[in-house]
Amino acid sequence: MMYGFGLWAPMGFLIMASVIGLVIWAIAGVTRSESRVVNGTTATDVLADRYARGEIDDAEYQMRRSVIEGSI
Repeated sequence: MMYGFGLWAPMGFLIMASVIGLVIWAIAGVTRSESRVVNGTTATDVLADRYARGEIDDAEYQMRRSVIEGSI
């Protein structure tokens, strides 16, 4: 009788750890996707607007664009 209980205890732990991991993964995915688009504007759009207004030069635009594209 005790042998069967000994197998279920680790299984319960694995199931709980899996559920908690899935919840954390889902929350992280939602947070990540929300940070890319704010009010329908992406980071690339904001960067292009700053470049068009002359707030940043060509070198800074290229560098920041490569960072944004690398992180997506």
